[in-house]
Amino acid sequence: MSRVCVFIDGSNLYFALKRNNKNTRVDYHQLSLALLKTDRTLIRTYYYNAVFDVNAFPDKAKNQQSFLDSLDRTPYLELRLGRIVQNREGHRMEKGVDVRMASDMVYYAARDFYDTAIVLTEDQDFAPALALVKEMGKHVELAVFPDAQNREMVKTCDKLINLNEVVDAHSATIFPAAPDKDDHRSTPPVASMNLPVQASPAAIPPPPPVPVTAPAPPPVPVSAPAPSRAAEKTSATASKTRKRGDDDDNFGNR
Repeated sequence: MSRVCVFIDGSNLYFALKRNNKNTRVDYHQLSLALLKTDRTLIRTYYYNAVFDVNAFPDKAKNQQSFLDSLDRTPYLELRLGRIVQNREGHRMEKGVDVRMASDMVYYAARDFYDTAIVLTEDQDFAPALALVKEMGKHVELAVFPDAQNREMVKTCDKLINLNEVVDAHSATIFPAAPDKDDHRSTPPVASMNLPVQASPAAIPPPPPVPVTAPAPPPVPVSAPAPSRAAEKTSATASKTRKRGDDDDNFGNR
């Protein structure tokens, strides 16, 4: 039975889902299984993205953490993180992601870790790495939406997978429902990387305020409670895996 590894360019997938009006809250294990079908074995899924430095961007780094925690709980998934840096002009850039993903594909092929690599990216810079993997006797399958079939990438891969057909056929399992207010887990948005990113789920409203009586009359006005943790996590989900732009707090521009 053929052994398969899935390599996901997180922020690239997030924007592809968003551009095609798909949910961006994604269960990456179910997405990997849907890409495999039934006659192959999933060895591992590798998910690549970039994070804010906790010292330079403490608030943004904190908002990303619940998403990263959910990825750590995803079966057979390895999280590979680069970093987001800001240049002198104030533009945010993603560093270390593409190199790590290309290196892993080639390294694990050389180690005979898999027979087939399924790659989710629209970035043509990966074409040389895909060619090297093929030269080692491995198969390469490229999963992209029909509106982003780069000629060089299509020419390099052995097989093209219509990602639109895959996510539509398995939407019930790939795109999980938003967690309720009692669920402290954060499901990956498409990405959320962001995982998948979907039309981001509506935020869960905070619980109603509890009336409080002052120790002595007259009663002291009580401020409304802060939003629930689930609401914060859900609102953070929509931006988790973005491809970093100046207005993007999640995963910046390459």
